[in-house]
Amino acid sequence: MVNTDHSAWVQMNCTVLTCIYGSINGYLQQLLMMHNSTAYVSWIFFENKFLGQRESRALLLSAEF
Repeated sequence: MVNTDHSAWVQMNCTVLTCIYGSINGYLQQLLMMHNSTAYVSWIFFENKFLGQRESRALLLSAEF
């Protein structure tokens, strides 16, 4: 979580969020911005969204093969 009492935390949170926003497409940016979350929460959101689908993708690829 971001400690809003310390300006360095707020600045680093904004820096990381800017990097995340700059590396994803518009649709994913909208999904993320609707949550109005911290950099940490944003990272966990994407980690779960993409890595959480590993098993289903593996099954799909196996079925296609």
